Amino acid sequence: MNEIYVVKKGGEKYPFSRGIMSRSLTRAGISVEGSYDIVRAIKNELEKMNKKEIKSNELVKMISSELEKRGRLLEEKYFRVSRHLKFFQKPIFILIGGGSGVGKSTVSSAIGHRLGINRVIGTDTIREIMRSILTSNLIPTLHESSFKAGEKIQTSLVQDKLVYGFEQQVSLVNEGLFSVVKRGIKEGLNMVINGVHIVPGFLKEKLIKDKGLVFQYILDVPDTEDHIKNFYSREEDSLRDPQKYIKEINQIRGSIPARTDIIKGDFDMYQIEAMLDYSRKDLLPSVAHGLYFPEDTTHKINEIFLNLLEDGDIEKAQLELKSIVT
Repeated sequence: MNEIYVVKKGGEKYPFSRGIMSRSLTRAGISVEGSYDIVRAIKNELEKMNKKEIKSNELVKMISSELEKRGRLLEEKYFRVSRHLKFFQKPIFILIGGGSGVGKSTVSSAIGHRLGINRVIGTDTIREIMRSILTSNLIPTLHESSFKAGEKIQTSLVQDKLVYGFEQQVSLVNEGLFSVVKRGIKEGLNMVINGVHIVPGFLKEKLIKDKGLVFQYILDVPDTEDHIKNFYSREEDSLRDPQKYIKEINQIRGSIPARTDIIKGDFDMYQIEAMLDYSRKDLLPSVAHGLYFPEDTTHKINEIFLNLLEDGDIEKAQLELKSIVT
């Protein structure tokens, strides 16, 4: 059988490559064995048709058709999208934000693999580079974890130091992030960038939207226990101590202290007293500052307040609220 050639849009020809096609399919989520089976089927079909040349877009259609025939609809979509990315005139920047431990790095790696984007960058890396330039004496909030940056705020004029410190760090890191994106635009490089510093409104998107395609997403883990499990999972492939983050889970999730199953000796006297208060059965819980409740409890509380607005019966509402925690 003579060699089969694939003809690109500009007329350039190159030999049909089982290896290249197989890699494209594995990126789409097909196993190595499955991808080679599909490649064999495609080549056999071309040989039956006695094809010596085939246009690249026709070959893509054949592959998509074969994937659909095998019921691999999601993989077909990934394959098609990754092919289309090659023909965009502007570089693509996929930005993935969210709190510590929500799975940003895992999702970013998967997206990069599926879409054939080799440059996956974490904002923690950008922050580390900036730390080597800007000393802790100059900008102390830059040299703390994002959820502890507020501890470096010394002034008494700031009421919410947690948020203020976080915003200060985010603002600084986004300057470095903007430089990375500008370099990507200059060189036409697709990128997936992830990190807690990806916050809507901080990146100068207006300056790059005409030169690059920006897609921004924020990840969240609604359930606290699932969030905690993530910290243990990522310990398997890193040196990060999960306890460092689990101790600060309320800061990371933006809730007031609610956990009572951790080592109390690691906290100051006020925090220990707060833990004891929250373990009491007669304490009326508050949702004013985002105290974590199971979903069904939150629904019950909302229902009680809605009824209170309608009937104005405060005593009944108090009794119903107390019944939830007793």
